[in-house]
Amino acid sequence: MARLRGTLRDALELYIDRRRLTPASRHALEAEINRSPLVLRIESHGGHEALALERSGEAWSMATAEIATSAMRLIGAGRVVKVCANPHCTWMFVDESRSGTRRWCDVSICGSLVNVRRHRGITMDG
Repeated sequence: MARLRGTLRDALELYIDRRRLTPASRHALEAEINRSPLVLRIESHGGHEALALERSGEAWSMATAEIATSAMRLIGAGRVVKVCANPHCTWMFVDESRSGTRRWCDVSICGSLVNVRRHRGITMDG
């Protein structure tokens, strides 16, 4: 899980900085995406057959491959990803605000904490 987290963090930081994936980050992300192979199956829905794309393999590999795939779909779709403005928080989030100016992963936690500290004159350095 630590390897996956590092791979995703590297790829998303490059994306946030509007830089292309490096060959190493691309290789690492592809390795995570392909930890569990995709299989096409035919399923019946309401009397009609349709193709379904499914993962196969061990449960943990399927889960981590789906997480990595989700991150790459986010990048490929051009979604706005940001790092929380709280210097003590490392979370990233998708900014879905209408104006695109969201700053906090969770305004009720990080936003309030930073704003209260700023109001009281407490620095975020320590």
